[in-house]
Amino acid sequence: MQIEVIGVHLDVTASLEAYVKNRIGLSLDRFEDRIISVTVRLDDISGPHGPGTKRCHMEVQLQHREAAIVEHDHTDIYTAVDKAS
Repeated sequence: MQIEVIGVHLDVTASLEAYVKNRIGLSLDRFEDRIISVTVRLDDISGPHGPGTKRCHMEVQLQHREAAIVEHDHTDIYTAVDKAS
């Protein structure tokens, strides 16, 4: 399963990228044969959403189906990743 992690207004460290890939692997491993790719966009959306708000946006490209999209906002990026996955 191909997993791409992108940071928008947020630095994606090697440890954060490893955490995201591990968490997605744990959540989606049993569906691996039906998944083409997963794109994870991590964003700092502070401002109108409140100070320190982070967003995890996941898009899962599936074979023979439309993409599945999940999003979660939280002050802690690791919690946002956990809730989205």
